[in-house]
Amino acid sequence: MTMHLILETLGTPYALPLEGVLSLSFVAQLSPPPETAPASVVGLINLRGNIFPVWDLAQRLGHPPPRYERDSTLIFVQSGQATAALLVQAVRDLIDIPASSMATTLHFQAEEHMAACFSGQARLPERVMPILDIKGLIGGTQPIAAEHAPTLDLTHLGKELLEARALNLAQTNAVDEQGLKHYLLIQVAGDPYAIELQDIRELTPLRGVRHLANSPAYIQGAMALRGEILMVINLTAWIRPHVHSENTHAVVVEVNNQRMALAAEQILGLSSFTPQQLSAINSDHGDNRKLCKAMAHNAQLTVGIIEPALLANPQQPQTESFSAL
Repeated sequence: MTMHLILETLGTPYALPLEGVLSLSFVAQLSPPPETAPASVVGLINLRGNIFPVWDLAQRLGHPPPRYERDSTLIFVQSGQATAALLVQAVRDLIDIPASSMATTLHFQAEEHMAACFSGQARLPERVMPILDIKGLIGGTQPIAAEHAPTLDLTHLGKELLEARALNLAQTNAVDEQGLKHYLLIQVAGDPYAIELQDIRELTPLRGVRHLANSPAYIQGAMALRGEILMVINLTAWIRPHVHSENTHAVVVEVNNQRMALAAEQILGLSSFTPQQLSAINSDHGDNRKLCKAMAHNAQLTVGIIEPALLANPQQPQTESFSAL
């Protein structure tokens, strides 16, 4: 089996091989691309000192540009020495696709200049899904060191134009004009939980975690993320120390200028709640008291809202639950 991200653009799902994915990020403000860039390169983004071209996947596949909103995601990818970011409307799932379900032929007719964007298709129980080819999508694009990035003349673009682009694309606003707060939904110990988007810095597949000797049971280990060492907290072990979990994703959060990775079983999507849909934690909420600052309710679900500051403080009441301490 091969792990694939399931992403969506213009209502169509695509499979993207996970082995070529570096990380995921919410969309931040983009700088304008060089004038010589292809039409589907919609901007540049600085990721820890490297400037990546941002390809709009819809335009790269020959479609008109969609409107990007709260679900929009940047997927940083690499093929050989080529790196870039793919702008997609949403990332929906992470699944194993058996080799027996994959074929190198396509069930649809792709235009000749677009054929290189696909490596084949996957026959899944619910549908046949195109598999994207990262090398074909991004060609030979290279990251540019920040000091060698093109100088941007903003006088002819106007600050308002850049801000409008950011507002149209950005995921970074945590509260909108209706008072809604936006949250990432994750699965922990088989249950859904929410994290405020304003607390999240990045999403990345969980891999390369090194065990830390003499650490509490809820410390899964440490991982390197582009040169930065992050402590990985197993959220399942935090609330239910004797329950085994298969964590697949790391949600990178920042508390008091300290970054850490929260290990989650799945990324479930995004949701929004009004202040009226939030309630305080009480003694009836069981495990949620160890992890959450509030509960959120709507017609579809009830979730605990994770408070990262609790995880950053080792001297908390719930540590009595962990035999490793």
